[in-house]
Formats: sequence, C-alpha cells, structure tokens
Amino acid sequence: MSLPRRFWCHVSLEAEILSLPVVDRHTAPTPEAAVHWVRESVREMSPRLGRDAFHAVWAWLGDHRTVQAGVTALRHGEPYLFAVEDPVGRRSWTVHLVLELPLATPCGYRVPRRSDSRFTLPRPDSHRRDSASLPLSLTVSGAS
Repeated sequence: MSLPRRFWCHVSLEAEILSLPVVDRHTAPTPEAAVHWVRESVREMSPRLGRDAFHAVWAWLGDHRTVQAGVTALRHGEPYLFAVEDPVGRRSWTVHLVLELPLATPCGYRVPRRSDSRFTLPRPDSHRRDSASLPLSLTVSGAS
C-alpha cells in the first residue's frame, strides 16, 4: 500500500522582533492546487506589504511562467518557494511534497452528533466529583 501524495503549503515570517515558523498552512491534493494556494495567499498579503515588496509581488503574480515552473518542480519532488522582504521582515511561502497518513477523522476520533442519545456533555465540575470518588492506588514494581 502506498500513501497518498499531498503538498504541504505554509507561510512563515522571519523578523527581528518576532519570528513565526508557520503563519498560515494548507494541504493541497495536486501541484496545481498548491501553487494556486501560494499565489492566492501572496495576493491576499500584498496590501500589507511595503511599496517595493508590493511591486515585486505583483510583478511575480503577473509572470505566469512561474506557475508552470512551480508545478513542474513539485511534480519532480522538489520544494517550491517564494519569498519577499518588507519592512516587517522576510515572508516565505513554501510547498513540500509529503505522504499523508489516511485517518478516518482527525486523530481517529469519531465526533458524536448532538442528536446521538448515547452522548451527553459532562458538566464542567463533574470531573472533580467523579475523580474524588475513584479509589486511588499506586503500585511501584521493580523498586528495591
């Protein structure tokens, strides 16, 4: 069995004052969808950039050859990167090929529906009363 190939997209910010390893993230099913996400994320961020960075971003967005170059790189398993410097710091958009573990649901846990009669939400203080009534025993084995 082979694991499904996905593309991990993320934006990071490196600044003197604050560095955030991941500002935003997304998993895309295809290289085209990954490059599209990067371009949309860059486009959404562009009004918040300084003047020079804004013009560099729109020049990059207008160059459609970069789309095909990015898709080709991702298809060959190479990472795709776009970075821009602005007064805040360096913003980087990166895409990597990853293998995704299939899960039925996030964390493998089935979220019960509210209409499920077997499911009732515990009261906020119920854990204190319930845990106090449980017998507490501690056995240490192998200690001498």
